Amino acid sequence: MLNLAQLKILQELITLCVFAPFVLYVMKIPTRDGSVLDET
Repeated sequence: MLNLAQLKILQELITLCVFAPFVLYVMKIPTRDGSVLDET
């Protein structure tokens, strides 16, 4: 069995893996020609 600390770390890793592509997609919005708009 995983202890509570390991379970919390695992949950955070899963959350990161789920939300990272979404955050990257929002930050780098693809344009029609395939390039990305840089908000900086």
